[in-house]
Amino acid sequence: MMTPNPRENKHELIGHQTLARLEEKLQDLPMLPMVVSRLISLDPDSDAYFEQLLSLAETDPPFAARILSMANSASSHPSKQIVRLSSAIVRVGSRSIANLVSTMAVMRVFVPTTSGQRFLWAHAIEVAVCCRIIARNREVRGLSEEAYLAGLLHDIGHFVMFDKAPEELAQVEATNWSSPTDIVRAERDLCGFTHSELGWHICQHWELPDLVSQVVHNHHTYDPQHYTDKDMDDTTQELIRIVQMGDMLSTTVFRDPDWINLDEEALEARLMEDCMHPDWPRPPVSARELLGHIELIREESQSLINSLGIYPQTPDWSR
Repeated sequence: MMTPNPRENKHELIGHQTLARLEEKLQDLPMLPMVVSRLISLDPDSDAYFEQLLSLAETDPPFAARILSMANSASSHPSKQIVRLSSAIVRVGSRSIANLVSTMAVMRVFVPTTSGQRFLWAHAIEVAVCCRIIARNREVRGLSEEAYLAGLLHDIGHFVMFDKAPEELAQVEATNWSSPTDIVRAERDLCGFTHSELGWHICQHWELPDLVSQVVHNHHTYDPQHYTDKDMDDTTQELIRIVQMGDMLSTTVFRDPDWINLDEEALEARLMEDCMHPDWPRPPVSARELLGHIELIREESQSLINSLGIYPQTPDWSR
């Protein structure tokens, strides 16, 4: 019989107390605007999608103003100033507007004020765009919008830790992690819980679709047996792997300024090493396919980051 480790028992008790404290604070967290729930209920392939999206945008003046600003930006190259919301949506594109609406809704709850928060927001957007592009090309039961939202919210537990548990988060960041797996290990060791578990509680508080909640809860779980034990359907498992791929791409590749100088062969090898988890029964896309999407992922995510005025800096966790 193994002798209990007092240090582990004490640490586990502290972790449960901290998580319980954060769960209590979630009751003070504003509800996610209904616009997100309405948005993900729309069918992007429907003939009525444009009109439904226009109606949705017209109900919220800040969204409408941001859409017009985005349409009139230098990156959109308008020949003359666009003043009608319908014309702005045509210029920017319905799917890009849907992404913008979702992201702005979440940003109303978690406003980035420090370099660390801006950095985290940039990461969330990169993962979200990657997930949407992969899901759209994989034709995962037409779930590109859910894929975007799941990618956007995959680290929502970290956003709450920034706001409600900054000391615990600072301890985790001080471990000098280099991969998503390192982050989870440090959280479990230092806090007794992970941001994935906290994120699941937030999704429940916001009454988000179970599919999104499951992806947020399991986006750092790679063992296929876990999904079998939980009786998860194939769509949920596929979406989890898509988010995991986006997370690894943003964390290990996009954070390295030298990746853009690699030739195709070297970059494909980098994607194979850093973005393909060995425990996956199969990757969402191959390294070659991901290579074909990488410029579009980077371009669309940077456009959205700039449109939202995030302008991430190197994280300064002391602020």
